[in-house]
Amino acid sequence: MEEVARKRMTVLLDFRGETNVERRRFKTRWVYEWFLAYVRRRPTGSLRGFGFVIDELTELTNQAALEHDLFGQDLDELINVLARGRSIYLTLAHQEMFQLPPATQKTLLTCGTQILGTTADIGAAKYLAEQFFDLDPHRIKRLEKVWGHDEFGPMILEERQVDYSLEEQILLGAQELMDLVPSSFS
Repeated sequence: MEEVARKRMTVLLDFRGETNVERRRFKTRWVYEWFLAYVRRRPTGSLRGFGFVIDELTELTNQAALEHDLFGQDLDELINVLARGRSIYLTLAHQEMFQLPPATQKTLLTCGTQILGTTADIGAAKYLAEQFFDLDPHRIKRLEKVWGHDEFGPMILEERQVDYSLEEQILLGAQELMDLVPSSFS
């Protein structure tokens, strides 16, 4: 691994040819654990950074890990302690938030850069909209005319601003995420 880092090489591991799901998950998890052990041994400081990409994050999990969220604890350490202190540039991709336990979802939100694509899950869309969209308690929804009468008949007395509620803004953001064209991002 030191030679790979020193020579700035790219190593691609592709397990899509492995048709046995459990064997593929085992291989993927083994590589992840091996990498994590390497990163834990890597000294902190001004080292030349390198990247680590996991294209299908859910491939690393299994039902036991989801139930106890052991993977989430390892991932939290990798993102928030090891990667930051040891110049590791992480790219983590997954399809839907509901595929991951709540603690892992929160850990992923601590990554500095997020790329959001379309989602089919309204709960996930609302959650992401609440996290990433600017919510303004004074966002104007419409202006309403307040009518009154004088001796000449009906007249506009004033215009009153009606604001979107925060819940409405979250729903609008969620709808925006759900309406994204596949392979486009927000």
